Formats: sequence, structure tokens, C-alpha cells
Amino acid sequence: EISCVTGVQTCALPISETIIFSHTLRGHEGEVLTCTWSKLNPRVLATGAADNKIIFWDVRQARSYLAYLDFNDVRFKRTKDIRLSGTSHQSSVHGLEFSVCGRYLFSIGKDNRIRKWDTVTLKNLKTKFPEIAIKGKGNVPMSCLEGGDVDYLLLPHSNNIQVYDTRTGCAMPPLVGHYGSVFGMVYSPEDLTLYSCGRDRFILAWDTPLHREAARTSKMKETEGEDTKDINPFTVDAWSSDEEQ
Repeated sequence: EISCVTGVQTCALPISETIIFSHTLRGHEGEVLTCTWSKLNPRVLATGAADNKIIFWDVRQARSYLAYLDFNDVRFKRTKDIRLSGTSHQSSVHGLEFSVCGRYLFSIGKDNRIRKWDTVTLKNLKTKFPEIAIKGKGNVPMSCLEGGDVDYLLLPHSNNIQVYDTRTGCAMPPLVGHYGSVFGMVYSPEDLTLYSCGRDRFILAWDTPLHREAARTSKMKETEGEDTKDINPFTVDAWSSDEEQ
């Protein structure tokens, strides 16, 4: 049996039978625009909607949601001093993505804000991402990538893919290559490659920082004592030569 989620309606799909409706997750008061699964708990779903809220659900039950995120609920602030806003963003929520470790959730809204949330304390971490205007009315794809000492948050903006340091929120050099608006991104953890597609009808493959670091390490092991200062991490072979030996 395969489980799937369409919007916030859950269905059970026996392989040899038709789709059977299961239940509806009720809590949003506006159109649901984005959703993503937790990387820590496969039964927890995060959704963002036009009602400006981000909600966590346990998809096994339809009684109520687990929690919603409030942007006024911040770290280092006493509970009695918190005045909840009732919303996660000041406009509709269009993108959600969990960090590589699964502890944090990143969101982007029509209010031009990127926010980082602690999924354990449900606090807004107030990470200082630069404002970014998003286009369109639907989901904005986001990806979190490992890069060794730094993890990165990626999201499309016009013809480029914006890159941010997830810890500090600082903008990094963008990925430039498309000639039209970027509409989709997907990361392959098996070959450490990011794929993107856009209005220019191209699908581009990008080497990630972790891929380049692995390639550099592999090349340094192969040289075994040779001078490696001239190795270009962007062009070295990322494949191990163990099989050739």
C-alpha cells in the first residue's frame, strides 16, 4: 500500500485498486500553496497557505493539527512578553524546506521574507536573510544542501538560483546559467547534483559544494604526496579510481 497526500487530503492507494479517500486535514483558512515532509518524522507534514500560516500535521490523524508557527514567537524572549501575531508570515506562504539535519524549517512568503524556524521549540530564529521578491501565485521550490562546514539554502529568483548561508542568512554568489525564469529544482543525494529547469527549456545540472569537496579529496588521495596546490576543484574527476585498480 502506498500513501500519498494531495493538498491536505490524504489518500490510501492500494497498488492494484483505485484511490480510496481517507480523510481531510482541517486547519487552514486559505488556499494551501506548498507542503513538505519532515526529515525527522516521516509522518509529519508541514504546509503553508494563503492564510499566512505554516502548520504541522500528523497525517495519521484528522482531529487537529499539531502546531502552527508564529513569527512573533522568537528566541530569547520571555513568554509573558510575547504578543503572538497569529500568523507565520505577513502574507501568503509559498515555499517550505527542511534543513539537511531536519531540525530547522525554512519558509518564504509573499511578504518578501525568508524565515528560519526551530521545529523543536517552534521559535522564529530571526536569521537575517535579505528580502527577496517572489513572482507567481504557487509553490516556490527550495533546497537545502550540505557543503562541509556550511549548509546552503537555494531558491529560484528570476533567471538565477539564489544561494544563502543557512546559519547567518548571508547571500552567496548566485547560480547563473539559465536564460529564462527558473521554475523548478530538485537535488539528488546519490550523485550530489542539483538539477534545475526553466522557461528557456533547459535542464541544468550543478555541482554542489559537497560534490566539489569530495572530488578534491579524492584527487588528493590519488596524488599521494604530490603538490596539490594547483588542483582545480571545479574540474577534477569526482569518481573514485578504486574499481580501475
